[in-house]
Amino acid sequence: MIQTPDILKGYFETGDHPTQAQFRDLIDTIAATNLKTIVYTVGVAGVTGVNHNFTSVANMTEQSIQLGGTTIIPAKSPILSIAVHCITGLSGIIAGTSDIGYTSGGNEYLGAGNIDDTNEIIITSPLIGSPGILLETSSVYFSFTPNANWNTITTGKWKIFISLLDNSSL
Repeated sequence: MIQTPDILKGYFETGDHPTQAQFRDLIDTIAATNLKTIVYTVGVAGVTGVNHNFTSVANMTEQSIQLGGTTIIPAKSPILSIAVHCITGLSGIIAGTSDIGYTSGGNEYLGAGNIDDTNEIIITSPLIGSPGILLETSSVYFSFTPNANWNTITTGKWKIFISLLDNSSL
């Protein structure tokens, strides 16, 4: 159960022997107070109201964007889930494949998935069956490969949600 800092400090005074329940309280409180979700919006070239735009090229080559620079994931902070939400569909019937990694074009966080319509979501939850993704890297790249030439795409906007436990102060 989530507790106040004063209650938690009382569990760990000199001579105390914290119980299993008190350690659970500590873990629950840390998890609840350190839960962060980072959101970036990415659009095709020329789309406004986004954090980043892909460049316009006349081919179907994968494009990668380094979200927010090099320090997205704080030190010692496991990723709980990553979701990509297509909030504005691509031009007409154009679809594509997206992935998220810690290198340009990589898929270490979220493997390649097709995004082809408004409101489509691709999500990964590494906590299901595992303790989360904890890597010694802090970069996050969102990559997209359209199935048509980039210069024919005039619409398309994605939101990327990265949920993590911010343990950088521990």
